[in-house]
Amino acid sequence: MLIKRSLFLLLTVFIAGLFASSSGAKLFKKCMVCHGVNAEKKSLGVSKVIGGWPYKKIVKELKEYRDGGKNQYGFGKLMRGQATKLTDEEMVAVAKYIETLKPKKVNKMKEKTISAEQIRYNAFIKDYFLKNRNGTTKEAKMLWKKHLLENGK
Repeated sequence: MLIKRSLFLLLTVFIAGLFASSSGAKLFKKCMVCHGVNAEKKSLGVSKVIGGWPYKKIVKELKEYRDGGKNQYGFGKLMRGQATKLTDEEMVAVAKYIETLKPKKVNKMKEKTISAEQIRYNAFIKDYFLKNRNGTTKEAKMLWKKHLLENGK
């Protein structure tokens, strides 16, 4: 009987871990526009790469943004808008997912320069999320494309 209980407990923990991982991956999709598909990008070209960070550090930072106590790189309002949408449990799930995303080592000599177009895109996306706290990445990209068409780019 003890073996059955132990096996049941182990299976429950394993399934809960899988759920947290998959929900973390789903939650992270909203982060990809700035942080990259594998959390390998410097957000809007200036922040630190967050892939592989310890999950407790990520949760701490998200809570500081949510509570309005953090404004690193001038992204306080933008990140607060994103962090306020997450419950504490969702913060842990997405943080644990990000922790699994190990960034590739970058050869500093081959690091590419950000183009003027990328800077304009980053500014547009930042402004979009500052004005539209509940906006989606899909909407932001559609508006960017519309913006380019209207401005002859």
